[in-house]
Amino acid sequence: MLKPTIVMLTVIITSSYNICAIASDQIPKSFHGKWGAPGQCDEMGELPTEITALRYQPHESTCELKKVINSSNTLFVGSFHCFFEGEEEFQKHTLELRGGKLYEDGRGPSSRCK
Repeated sequence: MLKPTIVMLTVIITSSYNICAIASDQIPKSFHGKWGAPGQCDEMGELPTEITALRYQPHESTCELKKVINSSNTLFVGSFHCFFEGEEEFQKHTLELRGGKLYEDGRGPSSRCK
C-alpha cells in the first residue's frame, strides 16, 4: 500500500513543478493587453502594441518570446524571435511599467487601450 502513495506523491510534485516552470517562462500578466498613444486604440491609423504571455507585437512586427532574461510585475526583459517586413531576427526587448504606463525599450509612455 505504501508504493502507490509514493508514486502518487511524486506525480503531484512533478506536475506542480512543471506548471510553475511554464508560468515563469512567460511575459507577466501585468503587461498583457493592447497599449497605444492617443489615437492608436480606436481602430484607425497606426495599430497599438499588443502583448500576450508569449508574444510582443509592436508596430508592424510580431515577436515570439524565446528566453526570459529578467522578469517582475513591472520590468520584463526577454529575447524574442521577431518578424517584420519580410525579415526576421532575434532581438532583445525591455518592457517597463511605470505609473500604469508602458515603456518599450525606453520609449513611451503608452497607455492601456480600453
